[in-house]
Amino acid sequence: MALTYDLSTIKDYKTVCFDEGEDGGMKPATHSIIFATMAVGIGDLTEKNAPEFYARLHLYERMVGAFLVKMDDGKRVDVPFTPEDVRAHIGLRTNVGPVETRSKWLKRVTDRTLSDALYVYNQATEKAVA
Repeated sequence: MALTYDLSTIKDYKTVCFDEGEDGGMKPATHSIIFATMAVGIGDLTEKNAPEFYARLHLYERMVGAFLVKMDDGKRVDVPFTPEDVRAHIGLRTNVGPVETRSKWLKRVTDRTLSDALYVYNQATEKAVA
């Protein structure tokens, strides 16, 4: 199923979500936070769930790296989301749902991260032995 979203209920969404000018493309933070809804297991960002959304997003980014990056002298630099970034996007709605409980989300994310690490280790050791 395709990820769908609605930005129209975000306060000042045209300023928050889109660049100024003729092109008026979506800002990278907005684009990334839309996809982050899948990672955090919360599809609709509300005033009530914003703290949980941010906490999950913060933990996820600490585990696997930031959604946003910039290049500085040819080096990749993570740009993690801030509480202000999340608050600015309150009202974002996606078709991600229903909301995952914290325990179910923690299990999914930690199991996936551990599995990825085991895969990397096994691939590295197979090459070293060969």
